[in-house]
Amino acid sequence: MPRPQTSSEEVDRLEQLGLALLANRAFYALRGPRSRGAVPVEEIAEGTGRARATVSRIAAREIGRETATPFDLVARRVMDPAENLMQVGWSRAVTAFAQNMQAAEPGASLLNIALETISGVLAEEFDGGGSPERRQMLVVGYLLHAAALASDTEDGADPALRDVLGWRRASYTQSMEIHASALRFLLAQAGRRPKPCYTDAAIVSVLHALFDGYMLMHLLDRDAYPLALMRKTILDLGNAMTEPGVFAHRWAKDDPAPQIIEAALKAVKATQKLIQPGDAAVLAGYLPEVGVTAFPDSAVFAEQCIEAALRPQAVALRDLGAGIEHSAYPAAVRLLETIEQIADDLRPMVDIVSAAPVWLEVEQLLAQLLRVPNVTLSIPGDPAGAAKILVVEARRGSEGHNTWVAALGMLTTEAGSVPGSQL
Repeated sequence: MPRPQTSSEEVDRLEQLGLALLANRAFYALRGPRSRGAVPVEEIAEGTGRARATVSRIAAREIGRETATPFDLVARRVMDPAENLMQVGWSRAVTAFAQNMQAAEPGASLLNIALETISGVLAEEFDGGGSPERRQMLVVGYLLHAAALASDTEDGADPALRDVLGWRRASYTQSMEIHASALRFLLAQAGRRPKPCYTDAAIVSVLHALFDGYMLMHLLDRDAYPLALMRKTILDLGNAMTEPGVFAHRWAKDDPAPQIIEAALKAVKATQKLIQPGDAAVLAGYLPEVGVTAFPDSAVFAEQCIEAALRPQAVALRDLGAGIEHSAYPAAVRLLETIEQIADDLRPMVDIVSAAPVWLEVEQLLAQLLRVPNVTLSIPGDPAGAAKILVVEARRGSEGHNTWVAALGMLTTEAGSVPGSQL
């Protein structure tokens, strides 16, 4: 008997109905009631050796709702930046970057080292012997993100949906902050800055979106979508959205600026008096007009001098990274002691550049340390705010020593003392 023909209108209605059902019910099909859905309470109880009632109580307590299910608890572990593996992955990348810098040849490109580090970490985690849990968490994060968006309504009344989308927003926010901080550091060392039409946040957002979309394609077909292509695209986009910076750190061989800066640093340290570019040029063996031509703005000159004094420690992120392997505390102390010493040695210059961008870069470098998990440094609040307070006190020099030491001590807990998961 011939099969009945389906009209195009019927096909269209079927597609529309199916699409609406998928959009409206995808999240709830995953969440389900306690006994069904993607995370049945029975399987969680059996797998953890706990009673069903105990599992339900833990879910309700950790989520803060009596109606919470094991699905909500697992979703939190995947989506919430305080619970998932995002910080662990960042810590591993920083440590790998530090090790690669130590092994690099003099004059090697910092950007290339960073990109090779990122590629290596990605390849290890997603193509090599990395943990399957890491790959699963990445994909499940996208799954929950998309399902919650599809099922969300304008009033946002469902608390489970609000939680998932809120955790995802928080994860993106923290990820953007971390990567924007890293971008600023790398651009500073490469002597580049965002083009006027872009901000640090805009560049990071574009690169983050590229990563998210490409990783899904890569995990679908590794041969068709190799990580090497994403690495090259990130480099090309980064170069296209940035330009050489005003305070580029690489001088031409015949440029007198480095010698003038070095002479100025020695003079200010010895006399504790501010020095003008022309006078510093004379100390470096040049005519005064050479210094004035190289540095027509005295405030900019002072800022570049401070940057030059801080740069060796900034480039020594490898030392900070090495400290991360064992404890963030000594690494943070070392950075703050360096700032304190510069403040004592170069007080006139530090005072004149109190609002310079270099301090923001230092604060964000310190904030990265304060975010490192599973070490002795734990910040129960905003790492960026804590870093700002510590740097401000260190910039007071010896006068601020006891204050920042005490503040750092108050922000410190022993490793493993932070409450962890109960499941």
